[in-house]
Amino acid sequence: MTEFINDNFILHNETARKLYHEYAAEMPIIDYHNHLNPEEIFEDKMYGLEGTTISGVPCVPTEYPRS
Repeated sequence: MTEFINDNFILHNETARKLYHEYAAEMPIIDYHNHLNPEEIFEDKMYGLEGTTISGVPCVPTEYPRS
């Protein structure tokens, strides 16, 4: 008897299994969901990240050219 939740859970056909296991499984999960205020996004507000780290790597503020 196979387990209900396994490495092919919700991968219903061979194409899905191939795409997942050969390409997507090792890719990072990118979640574009955020809680930023839409007005601040529209205004292209810059947030200071000095002193912040992600997985121990210091964040360095980046200036982007504004059009």
